[in-house]
Amino acid sequence: MILDINPGSSSSLPSRFVDVNGDILFIASTPAAGAELWRTDGTPTGTHLVKDIWPGQPQSSLNWLTAFDGTLFFTADDGVHGYELWKSDGSEAGTVLIKDIDPGPNNGLYPGLITELGGLVYFRADEPITGQELWRTDGTEAGTVMVKDINPGSTSSDISQMIVVNGQMLFWAVADTNGWTLWRSDGTETGTVLVKNIDPVFAPSALRAFYEVNGVAYFFAADTIHGGELWRTDGTEQGTWMVKDIRPDSASSWISEMRVLGDGVIFSAFTDAHGRELWLSDGTEQGTQLVLDLYPGPEDGTIGLYNPVVVGDWLYFVGNDGTLQPPLGLFKTNGTAISMITDVPNGIGSLTLGCGGVFFDGHDGVNGWELWYSNGTPDGTYMAADINTGLGTSHPNDFLDDGERLIFSASTSANGDEPWILPCSFVGTEELNQMPDLIIAPVPSRGLVSIELPRGDGPGDRGSRTAWVA
Repeated sequence: MILDINPGSSSSLPSRFVDVNGDILFIASTPAAGAELWRTDGTPTGTHLVKDIWPGQPQSSLNWLTAFDGTLFFTADDGVHGYELWKSDGSEAGTVLIKDIDPGPNNGLYPGLITELGGLVYFRADEPITGQELWRTDGTEAGTVMVKDINPGSTSSDISQMIVVNGQMLFWAVADTNGWTLWRSDGTETGTVLVKNIDPVFAPSALRAFYEVNGVAYFFAADTIHGGELWRTDGTEQGTWMVKDIRPDSASSWISEMRVLGDGVIFSAFTDAHGRELWLSDGTEQGTQLVLDLYPGPEDGTIGLYNPVVVGDWLYFVGNDGTLQPPLGLFKTNGTAISMITDVPNGIGSLTLGCGGVFFDGHDGVNGWELWYSNGTPDGTYMAADINTGLGTSHPNDFLDDGERLIFSASTSANGDEPWILPCSFVGTEELNQMPDLIIAPVPSRGLVSIELPRGDGPGDRGSRTAWVA
């Protein structure tokens, strides 16, 4: 545990960890300050409140914590200006309101959708004259302006799902009577234009996030003829089309959990014959195929809400092949083959990328819901830490991997839900067929010692490590 922010069994409920110049900024709650912005370097002494944005017990409702160029952008309410755009360099003095877009206690951001393009930060903001539209900022009050009133007047364009592709911003917006349509912007009013109206008759309501591969963005959208299916766009009208009608006619395949794998996208889709299973697409109709009917027949082989993650050439996901009791296991696929890694006896939770592998909330029936790790092999899948020891449950969540360590939230009976840290150096095990010639010095010792193991066949060919001894 990094620090018991709320001493004793009360929880500080840390969340939204973001790496800003090597320090971690996050949200935590205390009785005195409410839920506010905190900072940690991973040590108790380096963990402290950055700023009580809404002074006293009220919480400032921080959201959309997004780091860019050494600055954290986020939305917050200070009790005076309403819900607006803020920035922080990790210091109290450097945590400031950028602009009161809707002056007074009204909310200017609802919510943020913060995304960077060309050195500027773009976001969705709301003010009475134009409604909810696309804005940009350079981090200054004067440099915070609306890009375009897409839906003219006080009616909002309800912008959603931003992504940068080919040097331009792609997003969904409602303009006039066209319903949800695909737009792009280069950051200027004249350069913010309609790309394509997916269906002039039926306003698509089932639009999902974009995933970019080699200058092409893939997404899920619906039209009257085909229902909701896989689409692609390069940001032009002629370069926007449906890839494949996976579930023929007007029935929707309800694509979800899309991820980038190699030079294509992998996702789950529903068909009447196979249920919900994994599909792989290279952006062509003939190159969009079912990977495998993991649970044969109309039953679902892939299970949603578990956040599939890509590690190298493999997608890790939670699935069911019809043989598991309980019916969930950790699987992996490279888009061709699917294999089961483990079926944690009493359950498996959402996946997250970290330390070159996958972490998840697992329950082995002995230790409660605890932190588990997998390197993609059965032998390399194990409980990494029994945080709430014994039958207790810690339910680790809100993970951040900064390249050297895993920062997350976890709960114990003694300390409640607080921030924790796990160095990635814990990863790496080797099965030894026989006891090696082991040297530990000095002995006896308390503190730092040297541990040497043979690493080759030659005399004196040894490797050394250091470790703390209590």
